[in-house]
Amino acid sequence: MIKPIHIYSAIFIFILANSGCKKFIDTAPYSTVSTEQFYKTAADAELALAGCYNVLNAKQIQGTNLGTQGGLYFMQLQNMLTAGTDEAFARVTSATNETQLGQLSWDANTTYFRQVWFYFYAGIQRCNLLLDHLENIPDISEARKTEIKGEARFLRGFYLLYLGMMFGGVPINTTSTPDLQAPRASVQQVFSQVIEDLQYAYDVLPPKASIYDRANKWSAAGFLAKAYAFMGSCKQNNVNKNLDFPLNDFDWVDINDSYTKVKELTDSIVTYSGYKLTENYSYLFRETTQSSQDEECLFMAVGSTDPVNGNGVNMQNGFVPQGANATLGGGLARLVPLGELFYKYHNKDPRRGNNLTQKLNASNPMEVAGGAQYYVPTAVTANSIKNNFFYYGGKFRMIDPATKTVTLYLWTGNYPILRLAEIYLLRAEATYMLTNDAATARADLYTVRQRSIAPADMNTVNTAYAKSDFIEELLDERSRELCFEAVRRFDLVRFGRYQSTINALSTDNSLSKNNTEASILKQNFAPKHIWFPIPEPERILNPSLIQNPKY
Repeated sequence: MIKPIHIYSAIFIFILANSGCKKFIDTAPYSTVSTEQFYKTAADAELALAGCYNVLNAKQIQGTNLGTQGGLYFMQLQNMLTAGTDEAFARVTSATNETQLGQLSWDANTTYFRQVWFYFYAGIQRCNLLLDHLENIPDISEARKTEIKGEARFLRGFYLLYLGMMFGGVPINTTSTPDLQAPRASVQQVFSQVIEDLQYAYDVLPPKASIYDRANKWSAAGFLAKAYAFMGSCKQNNVNKNLDFPLNDFDWVDINDSYTKVKELTDSIVTYSGYKLTENYSYLFRETTQSSQDEECLFMAVGSTDPVNGNGVNMQNGFVPQGANATLGGGLARLVPLGELFYKYHNKDPRRGNNLTQKLNASNPMEVAGGAQYYVPTAVTANSIKNNFFYYGGKFRMIDPATKTVTLYLWTGNYPILRLAEIYLLRAEATYMLTNDAATARADLYTVRQRSIAPADMNTVNTAYAKSDFIEELLDERSRELCFEAVRRFDLVRFGRYQSTINALSTDNSLSKNNTEASILKQNFAPKHIWFPIPEPERILNPSLIQNPKY
């Protein structure tokens, strides 16, 4: 059995300092160092901060069994927050986590839940250790000390935000000596701490980080906007009310105030941040197109090319075209898109061809992007669906394996977590919620679409996408733009449309061969699925962690 200290934190820092900045990329992992020996110099502080970022997409942390299978954006979050929705389903019945997630057959012992819980709290503990020791480090400037503190509190707020959106109320740790038997705090307390941390980061961080691709002022603003939007929409749509579980209720939220803040924050980002919608949508999702990502992404999990300990994404189980990993850069396609996603797109919308693909074959052509070669899968079309072909989520692409110097399944590019496109979509949401003016809110939807759609086709596509229910139109656009980027589950939950969306899934294979077994989702869905269960091993170690209802 894992000792309780390993669950929320670790006494030792096992820092894999190859994530978060170029200075630390491709270095060997540092050995286990006790806190008494560490936090003595400015270099120690920088290394500790790199360790705080490292959790985002680390292959392993902390030297425990729980920390050796990857966590968060290494693999788990993309699957957990996309599977079991109208974007992704598991066709094959097996004991894998992907099947449990993709068929809504999970329980409190599903491995992924304990892994992400472990990684989130390890990240929080690393931030707390750094924050608790930072003031006593003498050889660091006050300006840099403030920036480090802002980044650490940003990351702590980020990790706690995702815990709150996934599990509801959870224990809140803000010191390096947490109470390991602490009960769950309420969702109100969780979001209050999230906002306190992110607001601090927003206030003190510079507009551009001093180290490559670290969090900056606009990263904090963007996640503040996401937090307020989650709160406001959950209150608006009575999320959790039918579960009779007050710990996770949103009665305390002021909807107007929340959306006012979303509007103010997104206005500031659009006007002042300097980020822009990069010209080529597909270049946001390639291993080697970093310059395009830098233009649009407010926050990313930074990859590295260390062949042993590099941070990255295990794309073999992720949303790359199905095909031979060793020769084509394909994946296993354990999760597949449903026809509902295909038919959200107009045939004049090129995003469909990028995001939904047929199986990779050696006969597929190749393209060069960011100086590297990629196999180009065949796009899905209405005709291919009518011919009863399976198809796959192929949004992300891996380079030609013949040129790869790391484990073939490892996607070593930067992984986009928050993009300017989502900021525009959040602003559209806030505009509509505050004014009920769909026409004005649509302007931001048009801005996002026009990056991908030819000017001559814009009127046709805009007309086809317009709906009398603007929230339905918004959610469709979020799915078209952000599919497979770990947001769909949150969107369905916070707008109270998870159950109705699953109930509406078609099982007609003329819509899509992938839909043939969608009845499994419809049969398995229950209202409890708006929250993931508290991992049962955590409850054994800490009996005060009451379980979410119906698990």
